[in-house]
Amino acid sequence: MKGKFDPKERGQALVIIAFAAVALVAFVALAIDGSAVFSDRRHSQNASDTSVLAAALAKVRNDPNWQTTALARAADNKYDDNDPETEVIVSSCAANPMPVTEDGVQVECRGLPTGADPSQYIVVHIKSIVHLTFARVIGRYTVTNHTDAVSRATDPEVEQWYDGYAIASLHEGCKSPGDGDPFELGGNAEVNITGAGVLVNASCPTQDSLVQSGTSSTMVTADGGTCVVGTADNTTGITPPPQEGCPWVDPAQYQLPSEPQCANAGVITGSGGVFTATPGYYDSEFPDVSGGQVTVKLTKGVYCLNDGIRVNAGWTVTTDLDGDGHDNATEGVLLYVPGGDITFNGGADVTLHAISASTSSTFSPYWLNLLIFVPPSNEADIQISGNSGSQYTGTILAPSSHVELTGNGGSIGLDSKIISDTVKITGSTEFDLSYNDSNNSVTLTSPGIELIE
Repeated sequence: MKGKFDPKERGQALVIIAFAAVALVAFVALAIDGSAVFSDRRHSQNASDTSVLAAALAKVRNDPNWQTTALARAADNKYDDNDPETEVIVSSCAANPMPVTEDGVQVECRGLPTGADPSQYIVVHIKSIVHLTFARVIGRYTVTNHTDAVSRATDPEVEQWYDGYAIASLHEGCKSPGDGDPFELGGNAEVNITGAGVLVNASCPTQDSLVQSGTSSTMVTADGGTCVVGTADNTTGITPPPQEGCPWVDPAQYQLPSEPQCANAGVITGSGGVFTATPGYYDSEFPDVSGGQVTVKLTKGVYCLNDGIRVNAGWTVTTDLDGDGHDNATEGVLLYVPGGDITFNGGADVTLHAISASTSSTFSPYWLNLLIFVPPSNEADIQISGNSGSQYTGTILAPSSHVELTGNGGSIGLDSKIISDTVKITGSTEFDLSYNDSNNSVTLTSPGIELIE
Protein backbone atom coordinates (compact mmCIF):
# COMPACT_ATOMS: atom_id res chain seq x y z
CA MET A 1 0.00 0.00 0.00
CA LYS A 2 1.49 3.35 -1.03
CA GLY A 3 1.87 6.06 1.60
CA LYS A 4 0.10 9.32 1.11
CA PHE A 5 2.17 12.37 0.17
CA ASP A 6 1.78 15.30 2.54
CA PRO A 7 2.06 18.63 0.66
CA LYS A 8 3.58 20.23 3.79
CA GLU A 9 6.73 18.14 3.36
CA ARG A 10 7.57 20.03 0.17
CA GLY A 11 7.92 23.25 2.20
CA GLN A 12 10.10 21.55 4.77
CA ALA A 13 12.48 20.41 2.05
CA LEU A 14 12.79 23.94 0.74
CA VAL A 15 13.65 25.19 4.22
CA ILE A 16 16.32 22.51 4.60
CA ILE A 17 17.77 23.40 1.19
CA ALA A 18 17.80 27.09 2.14
CA PHE A 19 19.65 26.39 5.40
CA ALA A 20 22.09 24.17 3.56
CA ALA A 21 22.75 26.95 1.04
CA VAL A 22 23.39 29.44 3.86
CA ALA A 23 25.73 26.98 5.56
CA LEU A 24 27.56 26.39 2.29
CA VAL A 25 27.99 30.13 1.75
CA ALA A 26 29.22 30.46 5.35
CA PHE A 27 31.86 27.80 4.80
CA VAL A 28 32.90 29.45 1.54
CA ALA A 29 33.08 32.78 3.36
CA LEU A 30 35.19 31.23 6.09
CA ALA A 31 37.56 29.69 3.56
CA ILE A 32 37.93 32.64 1.19
CA ASP A 33 37.48 35.63 3.49
CA GLY A 34 39.39 33.94 6.31
CA SER A 35 42.26 33.34 3.95
CA ALA A 36 42.21 37.02 2.96
CA VAL A 37 42.26 38.11 6.61
CA PHE A 38 45.13 35.74 7.43
CA SER A 39 47.11 36.85 4.37
CA ASP A 40 46.71 40.52 5.30
CA ARG A 41 47.74 39.86 8.88
CA ARG A 42 50.87 38.04 7.78
CA HIS A 43 51.72 40.81 5.31
CA SER A 44 51.05 43.44 7.98
CA GLN A 45 53.33 41.67 10.46
CA ASN A 46 56.13 41.54 7.89
CA ALA A 47 55.63 45.25 7.25
CA SER A 48 55.77 45.97 11.00
CA ASP A 49 59.01 44.00 11.32
CA THR A 50 60.78 45.66 8.39
CA SER A 51 59.55 49.11 9.41
CA VAL A 52 60.75 48.88 13.00
CA LEU A 53 64.17 47.61 11.84
CA ALA A 54 64.40 50.52 9.39
CA ALA A 55 63.59 52.91 12.24
CA ALA A 56 66.21 51.29 14.48
CA LEU A 57 68.89 51.53 11.79
CA ALA A 58 68.09 55.20 11.21
CA LYS A 59 68.15 55.90 14.94
CA VAL A 60 71.60 54.39 15.54
CA ARG A 61 72.84 56.45 12.59
CA ASN A 62 71.68 59.54 14.48
CA ASP A 63 68.96 60.28 11.91
CA PRO A 64 66.41 62.51 13.68
CA ASN A 65 63.75 61.40 11.17
CA TRP A 66 63.75 57.73 12.18
CA GLN A 67 59.97 57.77 12.62
CA THR A 68 59.51 59.09 9.08
CA THR A 69 61.82 56.33 7.85
CA ALA A 70 59.57 53.69 9.41
CA LEU A 71 56.43 55.26 7.93
CA ALA A 72 58.03 55.27 4.47
CA ARG A 73 59.03 51.62 4.77
CA ALA A 74 55.48 50.69 5.81
CA ALA A 75 54.11 52.60 2.81
CA ASP A 76 56.49 50.68 0.54
CA ASN A 77 54.79 47.54 1.87
CA LYS A 78 51.31 48.90 1.00
CA TYR A 79 50.49 50.18 4.49
CA ASP A 80 50.34 53.92 4.01
CA ASP A 81 49.43 55.99 7.04
CA ASN A 82 47.74 58.47 4.70
CA ASP A 83 45.22 55.79 3.68
CA PRO A 84 42.01 56.38 5.72
CA GLU A 85 41.66 52.63 6.27
CA THR A 86 45.25 52.18 7.47
CA GLU A 87 46.97 53.52 10.57
CA VAL A 88 50.71 53.25 11.20
CA ILE A 89 52.09 54.33 14.58
CA VAL A 90 55.84 54.63 15.24
CA SER A 91 56.86 55.37 18.81
CA SER A 92 59.61 55.11 21.35
CA CYS A 93 58.78 52.63 24.08
CA ALA A 94 59.63 55.40 26.55
CA ALA A 95 56.63 57.50 25.41
CA ASN A 96 54.36 58.46 28.29
CA PRO A 97 51.55 57.91 27.65
CA MET A 98 51.89 55.32 24.91
CA PRO A 99 49.83 56.02 21.76
CA VAL A 100 46.32 54.69 21.17
CA THR A 101 44.91 53.79 17.74
CA GLU A 102 41.83 55.51 16.33
CA ASP A 103 39.70 52.51 17.28
CA GLY A 104 40.97 52.55 20.87
CA VAL A 105 43.67 49.86 20.87
CA GLN A 106 46.56 50.64 23.23
CA VAL A 107 50.00 50.36 21.60
CA GLU A 108 52.29 48.24 23.79
CA CYS A 109 55.94 47.24 23.81
CA ARG A 110 55.76 43.51 24.43
CA GLY A 111 58.68 41.24 25.16
CA LEU A 112 61.10 43.74 26.73
CA PRO A 113 63.65 42.01 29.00
CA THR A 114 63.41 42.55 32.73
CA GLY A 115 65.13 45.79 33.68
CA ALA A 116 65.35 47.01 30.07
CA ASP A 117 65.64 50.73 29.37
CA PRO A 118 62.48 51.62 27.36
CA SER A 119 64.29 54.51 25.67
CA GLN A 120 66.40 51.94 23.76
CA TYR A 121 63.32 50.36 22.15
CA ILE A 122 61.02 51.31 19.26
CA VAL A 123 57.56 49.96 18.44
CA VAL A 124 55.69 50.00 15.13
CA HIS A 125 51.95 49.27 15.21
CA ILE A 126 49.90 48.79 12.02
CA LYS A 127 46.11 48.78 11.86
CA SER A 128 44.56 47.58 8.60
CA ILE A 129 40.99 46.90 7.44
CA VAL A 130 40.15 43.87 5.29
CA HIS A 131 36.93 44.03 3.23
CA LEU A 132 35.07 40.73 3.16
CA THR A 133 33.17 39.25 0.20
CA PHE A 134 31.09 36.19 1.02
CA ALA A 135 30.73 36.98 4.73
CA ARG A 136 28.47 39.87 3.80
CA VAL A 137 25.54 37.43 3.56
CA ILE A 138 25.87 36.81 7.29
CA GLY A 139 26.26 40.51 8.08
CA ARG A 140 30.06 40.79 8.42
CA TYR A 141 31.57 43.37 6.07
CA THR A 142 35.10 44.02 7.43
CA VAL A 143 37.75 42.67 9.78
CA THR A 144 40.38 44.90 11.45
CA ASN A 145 43.90 43.55 11.89
CA HIS A 146 46.39 44.91 14.44
CA THR A 147 50.07 43.94 14.32
CA ASP A 148 53.13 45.34 16.05
CA ALA A 149 56.89 44.83 16.23
CA VAL A 150 59.49 45.99 18.75
CA SER A 151 63.19 46.56 18.07
CA ARG A 152 66.10 47.53 20.28
CA ALA A 153 68.24 50.38 18.97
CA THR A 154 71.28 51.21 21.08
CA ASP A 155 73.40 54.21 20.21
CA PRO A 156 77.20 53.98 20.28
CA GLU A 157 78.63 54.86 23.68
CA VAL A 158 82.12 55.84 24.72
CA GLU A 159 83.60 53.12 26.94
CA GLN A 160 86.90 51.72 28.10
CA TRP A 161 88.15 48.78 26.07
CA TYR A 162 87.11 45.58 27.87
CA ASP A 163 86.20 47.51 30.98
CA GLY A 164 87.61 45.96 34.12
CA TYR A 165 90.51 44.17 32.43
CA ALA A 166 94.13 45.26 32.06
CA ILE A 167 94.98 42.27 29.84
CA ALA A 168 92.46 40.81 27.40
CA SER A 169 93.32 37.66 25.42
CA LEU A 170 90.70 37.54 22.66
CA HIS A 171 91.45 34.16 21.09
CA GLU A 172 88.28 32.13 20.59
CA GLY A 173 87.90 28.36 20.65
CA CYS A 174 90.83 25.93 20.57
CA LYS A 175 94.38 26.94 19.73
CA SER A 176 95.70 26.07 16.28
CA PRO A 177 98.55 23.53 15.93
CA GLY A 178 101.88 25.23 16.48
CA ASP A 179 100.34 28.28 18.14
CA GLY A 180 100.66 29.18 21.79
CA ASP A 181 97.96 28.84 24.39
CA PRO A 182 95.44 31.68 24.59
CA PHE A 183 97.10 32.70 27.87
CA GLU A 184 100.30 31.20 29.30
CA LEU A 185 102.15 32.12 32.47
CA GLY A 186 105.63 30.63 32.37
CA GLY A 187 109.24 30.91 33.44
CA ASN A 188 109.89 32.63 36.76
CA ALA A 189 107.91 35.74 35.92
CA GLU A 190 106.35 37.76 38.71
CA VAL A 191 103.31 39.73 37.60
CA ASN A 192 101.53 42.27 39.78
CA ILE A 193 98.38 43.81 38.29
CA THR A 194 96.50 46.58 40.05
CA GLY A 195 93.50 48.62 38.95
CA ALA A 196 91.98 45.88 36.77
CA GLY A 197 92.04 42.14 36.05
CA VAL A 198 92.72 39.63 33.28
CA LEU A 199 90.28 38.26 30.67
CA VAL A 200 90.93 34.98 28.83
CA ASN A 201 88.13 34.89 26.26
CA ALA A 202 88.82 31.40 24.86
CA SER A 203 86.83 28.25 25.49
CA CYS A 204 87.76 24.81 24.14
CA PRO A 205 86.23 21.46 25.14
CA THR A 206 89.54 19.60 24.72
CA GLN A 207 92.14 22.18 25.83
CA ASP A 208 92.67 24.55 28.73
CA SER A 209 92.46 28.25 27.89
CA LEU A 210 94.85 29.38 30.64
CA VAL A 211 98.00 27.39 31.35
CA GLN A 212 100.64 27.98 34.01
CA SER A 213 103.79 26.32 32.71
CA GLY A 214 106.34 27.92 35.01
CA THR A 215 106.77 26.27 38.40
CA SER A 216 107.91 29.51 40.05
CA SER A 217 105.85 32.05 38.12
CA THR A 218 103.26 34.12 39.96
CA MET A 219 100.49 36.51 38.98
CA VAL A 220 98.57 38.62 41.47
CA THR A 221 95.44 40.41 40.28
CA ALA A 222 94.33 42.02 43.50
CA ASP A 223 91.70 44.35 42.05
CA GLY A 224 90.04 42.45 39.22
CA GLY A 225 90.89 38.76 39.36
CA THR A 226 91.36 36.49 36.36
CA CYS A 227 88.27 35.56 34.36
CA VAL A 228 88.52 32.53 32.03
CA VAL A 229 85.68 31.67 29.65
CA GLY A 230 86.98 28.11 29.35
CA THR A 231 89.12 26.19 31.83
CA ALA A 232 92.48 26.77 33.53
CA ASP A 233 95.25 24.30 34.36
CA ASN A 234 97.90 24.23 37.12
CA THR A 235 97.19 27.71 38.47
CA THR A 236 98.76 27.46 41.93
CA GLY A 237 100.77 30.64 41.34
CA ILE A 238 97.79 32.81 40.40
CA THR A 239 96.16 34.84 43.18
CA PRO A 240 93.21 34.91 43.52
CA PRO A 241 92.54 31.61 41.69
CA PRO A 242 91.08 32.12 38.20
CA GLN A 243 87.33 32.04 37.79
CA GLU A 244 86.36 29.51 35.12
CA GLY A 245 83.23 29.59 32.96
CA CYS A 246 83.02 33.38 32.72
CA PRO A 247 80.65 34.89 30.15
CA TRP A 248 82.16 35.27 26.69
CA VAL A 249 82.79 38.88 25.64
CA ASP A 250 81.94 39.66 22.01
CA PRO A 251 84.79 41.74 20.51
CA ALA A 252 82.39 42.99 17.82
CA GLN A 253 80.72 45.21 20.40
CA TYR A 254 83.76 47.50 20.27
CA GLN A 255 84.57 49.69 17.27
CA LEU A 256 88.20 49.75 16.23
CA PRO A 257 89.63 53.25 15.76
CA SER A 258 90.25 54.52 12.27
CA GLU A 259 93.64 53.56 10.89
CA PRO A 260 96.07 56.50 10.71
CA GLN A 261 97.30 57.74 7.36
CA CYS A 262 100.80 59.20 7.30
CA ALA A 263 101.21 61.47 4.28
CA ASN A 264 104.89 62.26 4.74
CA ALA A 265 107.97 60.16 5.36
CA GLY A 266 109.46 60.27 8.82
CA VAL A 267 113.12 61.16 9.26
CA ILE A 268 115.78 60.05 11.75
CA THR A 269 118.66 62.47 12.22
CA GLY A 270 121.62 62.65 14.59
CA SER A 271 125.16 61.55 15.23
CA GLY A 272 127.41 60.33 18.00
CA GLY A 273 124.88 57.72 19.04
CA VAL A 274 122.06 60.21 19.72
CA PHE A 275 119.20 60.34 17.21
CA THR A 276 115.88 62.11 16.87
CA ALA A 277 112.93 60.64 14.95
CA THR A 278 110.04 62.60 13.50
CA PRO A 279 106.48 61.37 12.86
CA GLY A 280 105.53 59.98 9.45
CA TYR A 281 105.76 56.72 7.59
CA TYR A 282 108.77 54.39 7.70
CA ASP A 283 109.07 51.57 5.16
CA SER A 284 112.03 49.84 6.82
CA GLU A 285 112.25 48.38 10.30
CA PHE A 286 112.09 51.15 12.89
CA PRO A 287 114.30 52.71 14.17
CA ASP A 288 116.80 52.11 11.40
CA VAL A 289 119.97 53.06 13.29
CA SER A 290 123.15 51.18 14.13
CA GLY A 291 125.40 51.00 17.14
CA GLY A 292 125.64 49.15 20.42
CA GLN A 293 124.76 52.09 22.66
CA VAL A 294 122.39 54.53 20.99
CA THR A 295 119.61 56.84 22.12
CA VAL A 296 116.56 57.48 19.94
CA LYS A 297 114.19 60.27 20.92
CA LEU A 298 110.72 60.13 19.38
CA THR A 299 109.14 63.52 18.84
CA LYS A 300 105.40 63.89 19.28
CA GLY A 301 103.09 62.50 16.61
CA VAL A 302 101.86 59.46 14.69
CA TYR A 303 104.39 56.95 13.34
CA CYS A 304 103.23 54.59 10.56
CA LEU A 305 105.71 51.71 10.74
CA ASN A 306 105.20 49.49 7.72
CA ASP A 307 107.92 46.96 8.57
CA GLY A 308 107.59 46.76 12.32
CA ILE A 309 109.80 47.76 15.26
CA ARG A 310 113.06 46.36 16.62
CA VAL A 311 114.79 47.91 19.62
CA ASN A 312 118.06 46.16 20.45
CA ALA A 313 119.71 45.55 23.81
CA GLY A 314 121.75 48.54 24.93
CA TRP A 315 119.54 51.05 23.16
CA THR A 316 117.54 53.81 24.79
CA VAL A 317 114.22 54.70 23.18
CA THR A 318 112.18 57.45 24.76
CA THR A 319 109.38 59.95 24.26
CA ASP A 320 110.60 61.96 27.27
CA LEU A 321 112.54 64.47 25.22
CA ASP A 322 113.98 66.52 28.08
CA GLY A 323 114.16 63.84 30.75
CA ASP A 324 111.75 65.47 33.18
CA GLY A 325 108.68 63.25 32.73
CA HIS A 326 105.81 63.29 30.26
CA ASP A 327 104.60 66.65 28.96
CA ASN A 328 101.04 66.50 27.56
CA ALA A 329 101.51 69.38 25.17
CA THR A 330 104.81 68.45 23.55
CA GLU A 331 105.40 64.71 24.02
CA GLY A 332 103.82 61.36 23.21
CA VAL A 333 103.52 58.99 20.24
CA LEU A 334 101.12 56.65 18.50
CA LEU A 335 102.98 53.73 16.94
CA TYR A 336 100.77 52.36 14.15
CA VAL A 337 102.19 49.07 12.83
CA PRO A 338 100.33 47.75 9.76
CA GLY A 339 103.19 45.38 8.83
CA GLY A 340 106.01 43.48 10.52
CA ASP A 341 106.64 42.38 14.09
CA ILE A 342 107.45 44.37 17.22
CA THR A 343 110.45 43.54 19.41
CA PHE A 344 111.66 45.46 22.45
CA ASN A 345 114.63 43.37 23.53
CA GLY A 346 115.77 42.79 27.08
CA GLY A 347 118.61 45.12 27.97
CA ALA A 348 116.98 48.07 26.21
CA ASP A 349 115.94 51.13 28.18
CA VAL A 350 112.42 51.98 27.02
CA THR A 351 110.26 54.92 28.11
CA LEU A 352 107.24 55.31 25.86
CA HIS A 353 104.14 57.39 26.53
CA ALA A 354 101.07 57.66 24.33
CA ILE A 355 99.74 61.00 23.12
CA SER A 356 97.50 62.28 25.90
CA ALA A 357 96.47 65.63 24.38
CA SER A 358 96.16 66.96 20.85
CA THR A 359 94.81 70.11 19.23
CA SER A 360 95.03 68.74 15.68
CA SER A 361 91.73 68.58 13.80
CA THR A 362 92.89 65.40 12.03
CA PHE A 363 93.76 63.54 15.24
CA SER A 364 90.97 61.16 16.23
CA PRO A 365 89.91 61.35 19.88
CA TYR A 366 90.08 57.54 19.88
CA TRP A 367 93.83 57.72 19.26
CA LEU A 368 94.40 59.52 22.55
CA ASN A 369 96.28 57.33 25.05
CA LEU A 370 96.73 54.65 22.36
CA LEU A 371 100.42 53.74 22.42
CA ILE A 372 100.65 50.84 19.93
CA PHE A 373 97.99 49.99 17.35
CA VAL A 374 98.42 46.84 15.26
CA PRO A 375 95.39 46.42 12.97
CA PRO A 376 93.69 43.01 12.67
CA SER A 377 95.23 42.54 9.22
CA ASN A 378 98.70 42.24 10.80
CA GLU A 379 99.07 39.05 12.86
CA ALA A 380 102.27 40.25 14.47
CA ASP A 381 104.53 38.77 17.12
CA ILE A 382 105.00 41.42 19.80
CA GLN A 383 107.72 41.15 22.46
CA ILE A 384 107.62 43.61 25.35
CA SER A 385 110.78 43.71 27.44
CA GLY A 386 113.47 46.10 28.57
CA ASN A 387 115.88 47.07 31.33
CA SER A 388 114.79 47.47 34.91
CA GLY A 389 112.97 50.77 35.07
CA SER A 390 111.54 50.64 31.55
CA GLN A 391 108.04 52.12 31.40
CA TYR A 392 105.22 51.79 28.87
CA THR A 393 102.18 54.08 29.22
CA GLY A 394 99.11 53.76 27.00
CA THR A 395 96.96 51.06 25.44
CA ILE A 396 98.50 48.32 23.30
CA LEU A 397 95.77 47.34 20.82
CA ALA A 398 96.70 44.31 18.70
CA PRO A 399 93.59 42.11 18.40
CA SER A 400 95.09 39.57 15.97
CA SER A 401 98.62 39.46 17.40
CA HIS A 402 100.56 37.40 19.93
CA VAL A 403 102.00 39.43 22.82
CA GLU A 404 104.86 38.12 24.93
CA LEU A 405 105.99 39.89 28.09
CA THR A 406 109.49 38.71 28.84
CA GLY A 407 112.72 39.70 30.52
CA ASN A 408 115.75 38.44 32.42
CA GLY A 409 115.57 40.32 35.68
CA GLY A 410 114.71 43.67 37.13
CA SER A 411 111.34 45.36 36.99
CA ILE A 412 109.33 46.71 34.05
CA GLY A 413 106.42 49.08 34.59
CA LEU A 414 103.31 49.28 32.47
CA ASP A 415 100.35 51.61 32.78
CA SER A 416 98.67 49.90 29.88
CA LYS A 417 95.78 47.82 28.69
CA ILE A 418 97.05 44.95 26.54
CA ILE A 419 94.52 43.64 24.00
CA SER A 420 95.72 40.81 21.78
CA ASP A 421 94.81 37.43 20.37
CA THR A 422 97.10 35.45 22.69
CA VAL A 423 99.36 36.36 25.62
CA LYS A 424 102.46 34.74 27.10
CA ILE A 425 104.30 35.98 30.19
CA THR A 426 107.71 34.42 30.73
CA GLY A 427 111.30 35.07 31.81
CA SER A 428 112.43 36.17 35.26
CA THR A 429 111.33 39.78 35.23
CA GLU A 430 108.92 41.49 37.60
CA PHE A 431 106.10 43.13 35.65
CA ASP A 432 104.20 45.82 37.51
CA LEU A 433 101.07 46.62 35.54
CA SER A 434 99.29 49.47 37.26
CA TYR A 435 96.21 50.24 35.18
CA ASN A 436 94.62 53.70 35.15
CA ASP A 437 91.64 54.67 32.98
CA SER A 438 93.02 58.17 32.50
CA ASN A 439 96.18 56.88 30.79
CA ASN A 440 94.45 54.47 28.41
CA SER A 441 92.33 54.86 25.30
CA VAL A 442 88.57 54.63 24.97
CA THR A 443 86.38 53.26 22.21
CA LEU A 444 82.86 53.46 20.87
CA THR A 445 80.61 50.50 21.44
CA SER A 446 79.05 49.25 18.22
CA PRO A 447 75.44 50.30 17.65
CA GLY A 448 72.98 47.51 18.33
CA ILE A 449 69.84 46.53 16.42
CA GLU A 450 67.72 43.63 17.58
CA LEU A 451 64.18 42.58 16.70
CA ILE A 452 62.42 41.75 19.97
CA GLU A 453 58.89 40.82 18.91
